[in-house]
Amino acid sequence: MCVEEGGVTDDQDIAQHMKKLSALQRETLRYVLAQAEAAERAGGLEAGIARNFGATWHPSRGLDDWSATDRAVFSRTLRRLEHRGLVVRHNHVGGPDSRRTTNVLLTPIGRLVAKRLTSDEHV
Repeated sequence: MCVEEGGVTDDQDIAQHMKKLSALQRETLRYVLAQAEAAERAGGLEAGIARNFGATWHPSRGLDDWSATDRAVFSRTLRRLEHRGLVVRHNHVGGPDSRRTTNVLLTPIGRLVAKRLTSDEHV
């Protein structure tokens, strides 16, 4: 049994959420967890931003080798993870670069699933 932020989640519940996750969904969860943990280790403002807004993804920045299809697949992956209750997306436009930005935050069960995926990877 696992305890996470005010709730109790058993291994069966985590296993249920892990069912039918695609390889890309699994990789996305591991990536968002790694980003969140790195920000938490950095502390200060970075930790606060990560805790409240999650990992940041800029669809039009740094993805020159991604085709429009790749970006659409990734967007669909995030939407499916959100539908399963594993992540929350915050889309917004603005800021200094005036580009669309998507922040991805793991839900408590999403964090547990991502941690399980990461630990299963090393077993």
